[in-house]
Amino acid sequence: MKPIKEILQSIDIFNALDEELLEILVSLVSVNRYKKGNILFFEGDTPTHFYILIHGEVKLYKVNEKGGEIMLHYFCAPTMIAEMAVIEQINFPATAEFLSDGAIAKIEKDEFYTLLETEPKLSLAIIKSLNRKIKTLEQTINNNLVYNSTTKVANYILKFPQKFQKIKKVELAKELNMAPETLSRVIAKLKKMQIIDKNHSLLDTDKLTKMLQQ
Repeated sequence: MKPIKEILQSIDIFNALDEELLEILVSLVSVNRYKKGNILFFEGDTPTHFYILIHGEVKLYKVNEKGGEIMLHYFCAPTMIAEMAVIEQINFPATAEFLSDGAIAKIEKDEFYTLLETEPKLSLAIIKSLNRKIKTLEQTINNNLVYNSTTKVANYILKFPQKFQKIKKVELAKELNMAPETLSRVIAKLKKMQIIDKNHSLLDTDKLTKMLQQ
């Protein structure tokens, strides 16, 4: 894994910070490693740290009344996770689970608050990050309301073609909030249309894009 400083510099909100502030951030960081399936935090937990995903993939989800998972967001390193809950000092609104082996850089929340109060550049960077994530959440809500099962899968393939080849159907079904049987029918349909092959590799990007524009 790359040095922490180099990883922080690869995240857009940190790459504009000066060398001194970056060194302060690095000095406050502790790193924890996780296995696939490990929970970073549960819905309702009280934040104690500011989290930066530096390796691996994490899903954020809620559980409905029937015990089913409702996927809210998918994180791929490097990125911040759940900074809104930490800043607003509220309990986590959802559960975060590792989809692969990974690692988290943690900063104790009180130390992070002190930095936000004394470093305007960092505060501005966090605000920009939150705005981007709000837009992503709005898009996710819109997709769930507007997209049918086929366009949900098509949109996923277009965004994550390599991940689509590797992910298990049951995991993808949960991520897209649809029944595994429905997902299987959609995949069969896309194969028949020669948009993907038997190994789930994308064959025709133009056809897939046109499907989403209809």
